[in-house]
Amino acid sequence: MSPEPSVRSRVLWVTSDAGPDGGRVADRTDRFAVNQGTPTEAMDRLAAGTYSAVVTDTDLDGDGLAFLRRVRDRYDALPLVLLTTEDPDSTSARAAADARVTACHPVDADATVLARRLEPLLNTYEGGTAEPRENAGSVLADLNDVVYRVVDAAFRQNTRRDITELVCRELADTDSYRFAWVAERDEDGATRVAAEAKTDGYMDDIDLRLDAPPAERGPSASAAHTGDVHTVDDTLTDDAFAGWRERAHEHGVRSSAAVPLHTDDDTYGVLNIYSQRPHAFADREREALSRLGQLVANAIATVERRHRYETLVRNLPNGAIALFDADKRCLTVGGEAFADEDEVDTSALEGARVEDLDILPERFREWWSDAIDDALGGDRVSAELETDNGVSRIQVLPVHAGESVESVLALTQDITERKTRQRQVEAERERLEFLNRLIRHNLLNGLNVINARCQLVASAVDDPDASEHVEHIRNRGADLADLVEKMRTLMDAIVGDADHSLRRMALADTLEAKLSLAAEMHPDARFTADLPEDVSVLGDELLGEVFENVLDNAVTHNDADTPIVDVTVTETTTTAYVDGDGTHVPDPDRLDAVEAVECPAVTVEIADNGPGIPEDEREGVLETGVSQLSEPGSGFGLYLVKQMLQSYGGSIEIRENEPRGTVFELTFLTEHPNR
Repeated sequence: MSPEPSVRSRVLWVTSDAGPDGGRVADRTDRFAVNQGTPTEAMDRLAAGTYSAVVTDTDLDGDGLAFLRRVRDRYDALPLVLLTTEDPDSTSARAAADARVTACHPVDADATVLARRLEPLLNTYEGGTAEPRENAGSVLADLNDVVYRVVDAAFRQNTRRDITELVCRELADTDSYRFAWVAERDEDGATRVAAEAKTDGYMDDIDLRLDAPPAERGPSASAAHTGDVHTVDDTLTDDAFAGWRERAHEHGVRSSAAVPLHTDDDTYGVLNIYSQRPHAFADREREALSRLGQLVANAIATVERRHRYETLVRNLPNGAIALFDADKRCLTVGGEAFADEDEVDTSALEGARVEDLDILPERFREWWSDAIDDALGGDRVSAELETDNGVSRIQVLPVHAGESVESVLALTQDITERKTRQRQVEAERERLEFLNRLIRHNLLNGLNVINARCQLVASAVDDPDASEHVEHIRNRGADLADLVEKMRTLMDAIVGDADHSLRRMALADTLEAKLSLAAEMHPDARFTADLPEDVSVLGDELLGEVFENVLDNAVTHNDADTPIVDVTVTETTTTAYVDGDGTHVPDPDRLDAVEAVECPAVTVEIADNGPGIPEDEREGVLETGVSQLSEPGSGFGLYLVKQMLQSYGGSIEIRENEPRGTVFELTFLTEHPNR
């Protein structure tokens, strides 16, 4: 890059009273200062002073066009910027282009935006003093015009190929260069010609490798390797061009430049330009070509990012996407949300400012404008907006190019159905809350009576066997009372209540307690376990009930003479979900589950030697509905296990054991997921 100037450049600001204030624009940059002038004074000021650009909002009538032509006729390379309200396709605007205006910008452009657009013009122009033109075919003027036509058009192209063909065509159409082409690497690493203009067979059967070893590198490979412009001053004498010398002679080529198309992050190929003049690429041209290469690469990066966003939206149910530039103008819009909207021409929306988009309800346009401003400042904005057509979830995100924000991505998704389901869940939760209170009140009272009566019976019974039975009744009554107390946790987990919090719990302690209980309940069975120390999993007070139900199932449905149950624990990873703020959302079907991340986990395998479950029945075992749980033994325990594991962000799988039996794989997160 060229060094920053030690003195601010001067811009001659030739505007009407109604035009934008040049002083305000200059205040937005330390790159240039502004001197105001009138069309009558302009030519004298240019002759008397040093200016690096002229900015004018002159009317595109006879006098205005005459002024533009006078400036261009006398100062060939001086950047000439027109601020206009004219449509780019209007007759007047085309006349301005014929007058070789360098660039056109909206007269109502924001001062900061206008300053940002003027800065690169000053970088390309090296006038220092605004000397009159001496040669109508000025090479630097031709290149200057190409740079700004490419800047003006490249970011509106649809594909990478469109951009490379545009720049080749613009260069080849000048009087200064014979032809141009772009070399790229394809997906297999081979080099190919991506675009060309007026090559007239020069590229036929050419053998080129951008990844050639140092000893075999020509200008293109050297430019790709170093990231710098490489030139051949004279194809007749330069050894670097020996392999192409005969071909160059046939096509009248005397010098060439290989320009890398690269950003800070990626290289997109090499632009090759050829001239009929020896020593055609002096320092000023090389610097301008280097900037051109960076501009083309940035345009390619923008288009490819746009394509990635459009691919993303095709996979977003009921979704729409829009990309906005720094002026809050819509660059592209589309998505499944428009699939059935025949009356919406999405292409007509491109180029419109957000405040003028008819597809946005008028009462929300100010919100959208503010959200895009925030995103341009680097913030992420999320909201839910309810319109007459339903509820949409909105995300407005900054799109970074290096350290700066170059554009804004807006994603919308129709969540009307999900919001309806959420409201239904809330209603269901209220009903469950009522049942929970009813059960806790009545059942706990009954269990307390049973416990009190057992104490009376125990004090009156002398038979040791009878006392053992009474004690067993008391223990099971206490367990039931404890389960009733846990009903709220169970309800929150199944319904997916936001207040259902998970904490790290010692796995070995919980499993050992439930293994001891299982051994007591099933004295004829044999339980073995290999439990690691210092392993914790995410769970709640019902974690033990999960293991108790699976252990009980392994014995209850076991037809072996001696039921055997083996428990092992292995480390693994699993997919977890987070919301827009990165907070864990255990249920992926929840409204706020927006991103999947890999998370550390453990799998507890509980294997038995029973008859096994046929493969075609395993999924059905875990899919038992509430209506099927009315009979004892019909699957309530496994239904509870599945629901609790889902609420923990884990999972349950069933597979065959060898040589016989079933293995239940219970997977638990070991920590809360992070992005």
